[in-house]
Amino acid sequence: MSITEFATITAPVRSEQTAAITDAEAALPVLVRVMKDNTDESKHVRNILYSLWQAGSRASLSEITALEWETRKAMCAVVLAFGCERERFGFFWMDAIEEALTKAGLFDWFLGGGR
Repeated sequence: MSITEFATITAPVRSEQTAAITDAEAALPVLVRVMKDNTDESKHVRNILYSLWQAGSRASLSEITALEWETRKAMCAVVLAFGCERERFGFFWMDAIEEALTKAGLFDWFLGGGR
């Protein structure tokens, strides 16, 4: 396969990933607002995000069923984009989530298990 053929095949995927990252970046403030409330829903959001961040930490995907609809859609957007390559900034990894939590003053809470 030539480089041109490879680029042609992967272009739609890269376009979809770019759109997923844009959606995830817009969804992060929703998740941050939920975590600020320090409710049961906050803890479910934290557990799912933390399991992405710490691969050794396991959260059940069924925790997503405990989320309100708007929160669930925001979480799905972040999960979909997680690990996708961004054109200018590397990958959409935990750095984007960490930055949003730090700005909200929640990163220590996040690391501390949501207590």
